[in-house]
Amino acid sequence: MTTIKPFPTRLPSDLRSYLEEKANVNKRSLNNELVDRLEVTKVIENITQTNLREIINDILMLDRYKNELEAITSEYDKLRDSYDALKSELAKAFSLSGGKNEEIARMKMERALNYITSGVKKLRAISPQNINA
Repeated sequence: MTTIKPFPTRLPSDLRSYLEEKANVNKRSLNNELVDRLEVTKVIENITQTNLREIINDILMLDRYKNELEAITSEYDKLRDSYDALKSELAKAFSLSGGKNEEIARMKMERALNYITSGVKKLRAISPQNINA
């Protein structure tokens, strides 16, 4: 006959409240909820041959990368819009560059170069090499 020895456990109050709520939803005791969750953890670790904390950390890292990719995509979209506007500005500048309007064309080209430089700096600031720094 196997006897189960009591194992008193101290839990932070917010964790205990969470587990009690889940136990109530699952219609079982707090003890049964804890045992079930520990058994699930054991099965996951046996199947994956990886500590569950490592899996959770990997999931959190993937979520972080997803958010960073969305930010980079948003910056890219802004830069693409700026690029399209610059193409239009340059086309105007080149059409004006017939002799007397060369100063205007030069100023527009400098403005375009400033936009491009600014965009490159923004991309470098959010590039993956700088994310982990």
